[in-house]
Amino acid sequence: MGIHSGSRRVAGFLKAGLAATLCLGTLGLALTAVDVLPAAAASVPSVHTVTPAGGPPGGGTAVQITG
Repeated sequence: MGIHSGSRRVAGFLKAGLAATLCLGTLGLALTAVDVLPAAAASVPSVHTVTPAGGPPGGGTAVQITG
């Protein structure tokens, strides 16, 4: 084990780190490019009635919305 074996080990770690970073970066870019355009927004829903009009503060009341 000489002085150069330590620097070779560091260089090996750096190369492995660079390879992993490039791989993950490429994968992230590919996943981002799959869905580039935003989805079209749906029209605003119209709500006619909500029943019941009230309930206990603790919740638990089933609500029906029609529209």
